[in-house]
Amino acid sequence: MPLTGNLADNWKRFKQRFNIYMAASGCGAKEDDKVKASILLHVINNGLKFEEYFVPKQNITFGRYKFFSCDQKQGVGFDQYLAELHTLSKMCEFGNLKDSLVRDKIVCGIPDNGLREAKLDIGQNY
Repeated sequence: MPLTGNLADNWKRFKQRFNIYMAASGCGAKEDDKVKASILLHVINNGLKFEEYFVPKQNITFGRYKFFSCDQKQGVGFDQYLAELHTLSKMCEFGNLKDSLVRDKIVCGIPDNGLREAKLDIGQNY
């Protein structure tokens, strides 16, 4: 069933084809609802790619662009900026480098020179 165009018409056509399939496979009105539901799920899983429709692919390059171009804005507190970086980093697939890249981005992205110098001290975490 296409998920574009006139969805009502698409549903009617799908339902008609499904009923024909049920009749052809010997499943009539007497069949258990559980059996009918199982057949419907089988047909849907074979006929549609729900994963592609409902879970769009992430563009890792775009996610990393957003992460690396995110600087702390005027009036935004450090904790809020840190939370934003952590949220953005989830789309980047940084793996084991995530924490160090967030720290490095803090150093490069904060306008406060005093805080930057404090973060540059060896052993400083955010």
